[in-house]
Amino acid sequence: MRYKRLHSRIKGSSNDFEQMASAFEAEGQALMHSFAPQINQPTSDYAGEIERIRQIDEKLGRTFQRLNRHQRHAVFHPAQRAILSAMVGSGKTTVLIAKIFYLHFVAHIPFEQMVVLTFTNKAAREIKERIGNFLGEPDAARNKQLRYFGTFHAIARQLLNEHPSLGELGFKPDFLIMDEEEKQDFLGRLVTQENLTIKYQNQLARRWRNYRHNGETLMGNMKSEDDFVRLVELAEAEKRRSNVLDFDDLITLCNRLLGKEVPRSPKWIIVDEFQDCSEEQLQLIEHLRGTDTRLFVVGDQNQSIYGWRGSKERLFQEIQAEWQADWLELPQNYRSTETILSAAGNLLNEQQASLVATRQSGKPIALVRHFDDQQEAYYLREQMLSLQKEGQSLDSVAILFRKHQQIKLVETVFSQAEIPFQLVARKELRENPAQAFFLRVLKLCANPNDLDACLALVCDATFGALTKSRTLIQILHERAPGETVLQACETYLEQRKKQSPHLQQLIRQLGRFETDLLRKADASADELLDLLALRPVLKPTSIHHADYLESIADAWAQLQRYMNEKGWGDRSSIFRVALDQVVLEGTFQINERIKEQGQGVHLLTIHASKGLEFDRVYIAGANTGIIPLAQHNNGSLNVKEEKRLLFVAMTRGKNVVEIGWHAQPTLRNAEPKPSYFLNAIPDALLDRRESAAAVVAEVPEQATDEWPIGCRVSHKKYGLGEIVAVDEKELLCRFDSVGEKSFSKAFAKALLKKES
Repeated sequence: MRYKRLHSRIKGSSNDFEQMASAFEAEGQALMHSFAPQINQPTSDYAGEIERIRQIDEKLGRTFQRLNRHQRHAVFHPAQRAILSAMVGSGKTTVLIAKIFYLHFVAHIPFEQMVVLTFTNKAAREIKERIGNFLGEPDAARNKQLRYFGTFHAIARQLLNEHPSLGELGFKPDFLIMDEEEKQDFLGRLVTQENLTIKYQNQLARRWRNYRHNGETLMGNMKSEDDFVRLVELAEAEKRRSNVLDFDDLITLCNRLLGKEVPRSPKWIIVDEFQDCSEEQLQLIEHLRGTDTRLFVVGDQNQSIYGWRGSKERLFQEIQAEWQADWLELPQNYRSTETILSAAGNLLNEQQASLVATRQSGKPIALVRHFDDQQEAYYLREQMLSLQKEGQSLDSVAILFRKHQQIKLVETVFSQAEIPFQLVARKELRENPAQAFFLRVLKLCANPNDLDACLALVCDATFGALTKSRTLIQILHERAPGETVLQACETYLEQRKKQSPHLQQLIRQLGRFETDLLRKADASADELLDLLALRPVLKPTSIHHADYLESIADAWAQLQRYMNEKGWGDRSSIFRVALDQVVLEGTFQINERIKEQGQGVHLLTIHASKGLEFDRVYIAGANTGIIPLAQHNNGSLNVKEEKRLLFVAMTRGKNVVEIGWHAQPTLRNAEPKPSYFLNAIPDALLDRRESAAAVVAEVPEQATDEWPIGCRVSHKKYGLGEIVAVDEKELLCRFDSVGEKSFSKAFAKALLKKES
């Protein structure tokens, strides 16, 4: 790097290490603190101990026998505190589960004396499922024993519900949790109810989170205070009145209670994906940790990609020093070819030597130059069609993107070509209007004083009959003493001049749910629909009526399964736990998900791909300015996290990895060159080439009157809608079920069908 260029990047402070590191990182070079932990290496293969276990239990013995030397050491090592640095593809989950098996079946630690913390519901389910596969069908007793196995937020909910001092915070056991959409509606309702002056009302939940974390009351270009602090005070009081918590309350309030009193410290705390822990989550671990509690945390510093969520790059080093923990490692990668692993490892100069490939060299990494994003989309289309002709399954193929907005063009091109694909992203409940409505129905069954659930139900855009107004809010809020919100709503509907008989019948029937239906473990969806009189509410004359009924039947089946297979205690409490699980996961799919075949190529962001693996991986639009994002070029920590993100993307691939970039990028801040991170990969590991000449089909200009405003259209996913605006490039459609969506006019014919 030339001195003048380096000096301009450092901007003055030659003593600031982070500025110096940032300057070098921007040139694709490395300058970083050195850290070389003293690794506790295995000195035995534990064969004798495994044989003794096998003599007692053949199945358990085989579980440990399948492990390699480093994996066995992690399982059998008797450290009081251990950090397991698990390289990508090294069998981390297998070791974590084997550790739990060893503690329970060999060291005789009861499950209820372990706290096992994960970051995803998928990981928590996998652990419980493997325990179930070993022990047989679950029952209420085992479900109770495993109640401290789950995500941080699920375990915080459990600890709060059990804590003897919960009442001191103003809440009662069996509280319910509101999701982000409910939280926004809740705050908006208070603004209307109290006639507050609030700016940025569409971002109330975000403002509250900022206020909670750093006391910030202003947002955007605000120059003076509004009534936001008053809103927060009212919201905290209202939550206690309704016995409802929001998502952010769970760990915060749990830490507050555990900071005063820990009813019982566990014998073991086990943490998965430890590198992703935020300060609040670390506090939860510390509060739970007693004098004799042992710690076993697993993670990979190379996959620390959630700094924006509060995780720290050097967490492992800091915690090892604080805990005086033993440092163990799993260095062997069983997933990727040696070529893929070596190329990815070159991105991480500090820890490349820790990556050990077990597979032979494969194809070099393809670095493909495309003219623009449209050409790349059509190139990917041809790649998928070619794979299909060769008889290869697209289920094992993934296309990864740095930003969500990059996915839409590929999705459109694949739809036109009828290439099967799956968008790997959590489907928000609001995208399924019947299930979103059903959740409000169930919440009102669980808590007849849930004012916001009641408002959401009767004012639902698809199935409701009322308009949310200050008058309606005041009537429900200022109800008679001893009268529930549900009763006040029923009275209001009866006295209303314009009757809504189907909605009135539903409101009347909700009170019968717990006594007549909930106690039946085998209650069918038909019984539910009949008891609550839901059929006439679900638009029986609509073409979507059958879909609505099916959606609610699916949701009810998931709830029933969860309550019957994973619950314990009385039926009412299990029901509330199940509802909270729906909120925590953002979907009614709260049981083990069977991997479906035949759904096609995966389209997902790099962040969403973490923990997954595919035979072939395409990384799309990897230009400088996108990887790393331009705004992340300021600061060494940001740049290094972006580099780890590319490492994660590359190591999703087993056999083939291809990286595309655009000579004429269209995304904002994207530069016309590949990510400078790729400079660290030796040429011998790269296959640089250009995609074939443009295969983009010419799309004729379409006259504005071809899509007139008011024209009724249908969409395969969104259903019926109407065109409400047209410009030179886009159509804006308002759909009956999901609201407004925009479409490129170039692809409108492929996606929309005119209705007569």
